[in-house]
Amino acid sequence: MTDFIDVHHGYRDEANQRWAFDYLLLDGAQHPDLIEPYLQTGDELCWCPVLETGLAEQLGGAGLFLLALDDDTPSAQALLELLDEMAPCAVRLKSPLEIEALATHLRAYLFAENEQGERVMMRYFDPRLLVPVLSVWERKWVDLFLQPLAQMQFRGHQAEWQTLRGFNSQETRFALPGPLVLDAERAARLAALGEADALLDELVDTGVVASSETYLARYQDFLPRLQRARSWGLSRREDLLHFCTYSYQHGAAFDEQADIAALLQQLQRSQGHIAGFHLLVAEVLRQRPMQQQTPPTVLPTVAPELSARPLAG
Repeated sequence: MTDFIDVHHGYRDEANQRWAFDYLLLDGAQHPDLIEPYLQTGDELCWCPVLETGLAEQLGGAGLFLLALDDDTPSAQALLELLDEMAPCAVRLKSPLEIEALATHLRAYLFAENEQGERVMMRYFDPRLLVPVLSVWERKWVDLFLQPLAQMQFRGHQAEWQTLRGFNSQETRFALPGPLVLDAERAARLAALGEADALLDELVDTGVVASSETYLARYQDFLPRLQRARSWGLSRREDLLHFCTYSYQHGAAFDEQADIAALLQQLQRSQGHIAGFHLLVAEVLRQRPMQQQTPPTVLPTVAPELSARPLAG
């Protein structure tokens, strides 16, 4: 049986088009100690959780929230969008749906099952992943998702807000998609999204990269380091983290320093790759004269892949 959500108002704008309300979709996981407490203290704010009740209670401040915007909320919008600059967490939405109906609509696209029956989160609410996630979905999912949306705006990896047009259908009833199932190819593509962001987030969490700059500044500084690591043929998460850590601790071109470059080239000739290089580089640095040594490198603990990880069903 197909479930539906409805538009219950007849408001029109100056051009006699159906009124679309403004919202912020907020990823609390980026600021778990700030977003939900702020929403709870604002008596004038109209907001609701998007996650299903049990998961919302489990995640608390790291959940997903929908905030209605109006003429009384400019300061709230400004503050939350400032948080988005520090760690991407906000997507602007316009929709004729009222807040609870829109939350129901968004909730219907949060999870899919893979071929192993595992529940996978589809992180379209991450402004860095919105367009890539939609590009993985089946066309009919995208069409249903965009039907009741006038537009979505996000910054992600850009300095300015980017706009994704919705269908802004004039229908008063919209179908929900029902269970979503990912085939193996789509599941693999989904799992691969956001690798660079996940690596950078981990380097911030472990203190290798300072969190004081905007996310865009951190990302633009990080990306060439990651590309340099990949140019050596590195692909494993652990090796990429080690290489990028050294690049922050010992200079972005640390691998061009004579003794380190010689070691990496010898390693590549002998085994065809430089995986495990960090153990030898650490020894090279240790043997340098004291006056040339830089502070010891703190290597991050490698966490599991953060993007599209299976959740207990």
